Amino acid sequence: KEILLAQPQFAPGERAVVRVEHPRDVLVLVLHAGGALVVAIASIAASDWDALAGGKPLVRHAFLVALHETGCAAPASGWVPCYLTAWRADALVGAMPLYAKAHSYGEYVFDWAWADAYQRHGLPYYPKLLGAAPFTPVPGSRLLAVDDAARDVLLQAVLAFARQQGLSSAHLLFLSAADRAACARA
Repeated sequence: KEILLAQPQFAPGERAVVRVEHPRDVLVLVLHAGGALVVAIASIAASDWDALAGGKPLVRHAFLVALHETGCAAPASGWVPCYLTAWRADALVGAMPLYAKAHSYGEYVFDWAWADAYQRHGLPYYPKLLGAAPFTPVPGSRLLAVDDAARDVLLQAVLAFARQQGLSSAHLLFLSAADRAACARA
């Protein structure tokens, strides 16, 4: 099933930039939307991304790129990458593996009843947003960030993007304690 996201549309490699005023500083948030052939995470320096991943292999740059390049988590398989990054000046301070999904496969969360309820009421459940390490129920950070301010901005951006796109929902799966705390603050 093809996923069509509302405006803004992105060509491969294009980015949307949003300035977010946070009480402590200004963060620049960038949405990296991948095309069918170009995976947007490739436009983010692996060393910068991995510094935020904290040695967790399932959210490391190389693992995510491999999932996309092999077609496991790619648009053709119903996983449209919509990576978010947050910046202070030229420093990457936050990143998030985020996908627009056309189905619920590969999540280890069984939300078929929600999809069915939406359908019975004539509402579209898919596409939905998913912040996760694809194909794994291993807990860990999905809001990869140097501090709570960057984590909060990433979460605000996910919610705003879901609203702007008219998506049914945004799911963050198997979160770390810091990510759960950010959700509680939102």
